[in-house]
Formats: sequence, structure tokens, C-alpha cells
Amino acid sequence: MITVVGATGKVGAEIVQLLRSRGAPVRAVSRDERRLTPAIAMGAVGCVADLRRPETLPAALERTRVLILTANAFLGRGANDLQRVDVAGQAALVDSARNAGVERVVFVSASGADAHHPVDLFRAKASTEARLQESGIGTVVLRAAPFMETWLGPVVAQVLQGAITTLVGQGVNPIPFVARGDVARVAVEAALAPSGPRLRRIAVGGPERISFRAAVELAGQLTGRASTIRRRSPSWARVSYCMLRWTDPVRARLLRTAVWLEETDHPPTPAEVPSTYGPFVSALAFLQSKLRASA
Repeated sequence: MITVVGATGKVGAEIVQLLRSRGAPVRAVSRDERRLTPAIAMGAVGCVADLRRPETLPAALERTRVLILTANAFLGRGANDLQRVDVAGQAALVDSARNAGVERVVFVSASGADAHHPVDLFRAKASTEARLQESGIGTVVLRAAPFMETWLGPVVAQVLQGAITTLVGQGVNPIPFVARGDVARVAVEAALAPSGPRLRRIAVGGPERISFRAAVELAGQLTGRASTIRRRSPSWARVSYCMLRWTDPVRARLLRTAVWLEETDHPPTPAEVPSTYGPFVSALAFLQSKLRASA
């Protein structure tokens, strides 16, 4: 049995679909029973469990050989926050997986995950990576680059609407944005692969690096619409983060991540990754698909 925790999220739902298309037995786990309907319709076994309630986790892991962990609270608010879900909840899940005899965990982490990262999400990812390493379970960590859907999708929307596009800094730092579907495909291959090293890390990024400004300009070329760019300094973003972190933690997290994206070097995707798991979606293909969908 392959158990997918976070099966009703964007990446998790794609993973369930890909696994079922290949005939793999899947248990789809979510805290919301109503959202499990599509997975069950594909032949997955639905299971209700909540990372914030450790007592619900052992039943979700019964007879599990491989666990795929995609759940996160990046956009979570209130009781569904990063500390409860991504830190304490995932630590409890790793412990339950070890106790259940799970053979392998495929964890969708993030490029740049580090215990001292300026963004709490990346610190939480690093915490789970460390817990997995200590657990002794065979682990594949997918260090995913920023998702195209999260960061380039709004660029297309703003260009289409003729809205002003706001960038943090000059917007010229190249980033290997990756499509969610490509991350899902690598996760499935890692789950179905024969046994390998006890700990393996795979950097999953797009086939090229592109800056925010270049993405805005490309979207303008594709639509034939000029876009006005407004720049906000990283200092402005940091001050806004400090003002919002308690009242609007999601917006604050996005602002702080935007600063990190602009100020940090983001290496290109290792050539062996797309050659093994690709082809991956390019930024151009992603923007074109968004435009077709809006037509």
C-alpha cells in the first residue's frame, strides 16, 4: 500500500491520479472526508486523519509500505498553522511511520530548506527532513523549487487584467521555477522505484531559470499587452513582513519568501534530474498553457 498524506492538496491529488493510472494500491489521507471523493472515485482507499491529532495517524498507516508526504500549511491560518501541521504534526507522522514499519518515505520538501532559513516554511521542512534522517526509515527527499503555479501564475493573471505587476527588488534574479505536475511525477517514480540508498535527496526544478521581470515581459509578448511594473524594495517587504506576521501570517510569509527569492542564488536543476524524470515543463510552456486556459 502507498499512503499519500496530503492527498487532497494540489500536488497530492496529482500524485494519487498518477499512482492509480499505474495500478498502484493507494490510500488517500485527508482531514476532510468530503474532499476525498475524487480520490475514491479513482479507486483509492479514503482515510480521514489529521496531522494535528496524532492519535488518528496509526490507522492511516496500517499495511503501508511507502508513505508520500505532501501535506503543508503554507497557506494555513489559525489552528491550521505551520507549527501544528508542518512541525509537530509531521514529526508525529514520522514517528508513527517508524512504529508501523513503513519501508520508505517520499517527502516533498523545498529547495533551500534549512534550520536557519529566514522563512518559517523552509525551517519546518528542514525539521521534517532531520526527523526522517533520525528515524532510520528509507527516505527520498524532493527538494522542490518554487512552484510555477504559485509564483508565475499571478504574473499571467495581472498581465491579462492589465494590472500593475508588483515585484520585490529589481526582479532579475533567475529562479528554476517548477510545475507541480513535474514534482508529482518525480514523487511517484521515487515511490515505485526499487530500494535504493537509505537517504536520497533530489533537487527538482524546472528546465531553465527565469526571473520575475523576464516572466512579466514574456507574458506581455504572448498576450500583446504591455505590463507596468512597480518595484518594492526588499526593505519595504521586510518592514511589511514585521507588521503583518501576527495579523496576516500568510501574506507576511509570501512577502518574506519573495525577498528570499530575489536575494538568494538559486542553482540550475542538475542535468541528471530532467534527463531521468523529464521532460519538465518550461516557463514558456507554462505561460502559454495559462493563456489558453483563460481564452
